[in-house]
Amino acid sequence: ESLLPHSFASGSQVWIGEVAIDELAELSHTMHEQHNRCGGYMVHTSAQGAMAALMMPESIANFTIPAPSQQDLVNAWLPQVSADQITNTIRALSSFNNRFYTTASGAQASDWLANEWRSLISSLPGSRIEQIKHSGYNQKSVVLTIQGSEKPDEWVIVGGHL
Repeated sequence: ESLLPHSFASGSQVWIGEVAIDELAELSHTMHEQHNRCGGYMVHTSAQGAMAALMMPESIANFTIPAPSQQDLVNAWLPQVSADQITNTIRALSSFNNRFYTTASGAQASDWLANEWRSLISSLPGSRIEQIKHSGYNQKSVVLTIQGSEKPDEWVIVGGHL
């Protein structure tokens, strides 16, 4: 079933179509309201490029989950986590009109997150917060990087979807 009149290919998992930039907010809203999910999307420069990407074989990353090895460290940190902290974070993020990347409130949400993370890592050596600017919209990506203390050439980078 086509979502928009410009649709030219669809399947059970993927829809390919042309969407004007001013229709993206409505598409995102429709996905949330009618399908109860975030409508992720990728941009291709042509219909042919999109179709070629669709035809690429799916691959599953060959990743073996390592066995837990830092239980003592994690257990020591667990008392610092509380249901109230999690609830307060959810409430704060929910208080923004929306967090869509082209909106002023989306940019404010990015700034809020950067400040929250900044306060969390203020005493953590080898850690930093960066906000990366993008052309075409005001919301910055927030990147938290923690450099390894024993192996400085190894990093942990945390990101997420606002």
